[in-house]
Amino acid sequence: MNISVLLVLCFTAVAGMLTAIGLLVFSARFAREEVLARRIGLLKERSGSAGRCSLRRRDTLSEIPALNSLLKRMSPARRLAGMCERAGTKRTAGQVILGAGLSGAAVLSVGLAMGLPGGAVMVVAALAVLGPVAAIDFLARRRRRAFIEQLPDVLGII
Repeated sequence: MNISVLLVLCFTAVAGMLTAIGLLVFSARFAREEVLARRIGLLKERSGSAGRCSLRRRDTLSEIPALNSLLKRMSPARRLAGMCERAGTKRTAGQVILGAGLSGAAVLSVGLAMGLPGGAVMVVAALAVLGPVAAIDFLARRRRRAFIEQLPDVLGII
């Protein structure tokens, strides 16, 4: 029983470290998005429009109010929301974060219940935590690549 608790704590620490490293890598990549969001906010203030700005489609990061207010304070969650938007998915950042945590917990629970070696279970569970974010990143890159490939044709038509 003590080994299981130790493995869960180690998994949590490793997952936290991997998440922090991933967020550091993505933070440099998505700094441009924050600049764009500030510019859009300034344009919206200057125009005095009471409606929503058409360039920012999604204002909520989660459908759960408490999670939404927590995620709005975290800039990585806003970057993840932008990544979801660029990927063209209908998922919110809260859904991706909850899915990542649940998939890691499920893999860890099943691995420990099956009696697999703790180190291997922790590695696979950490990969399961990163899986949903990596899938969203893959979809966003694929969509961006398709856009870039079609851009010369569109510009040729214009």
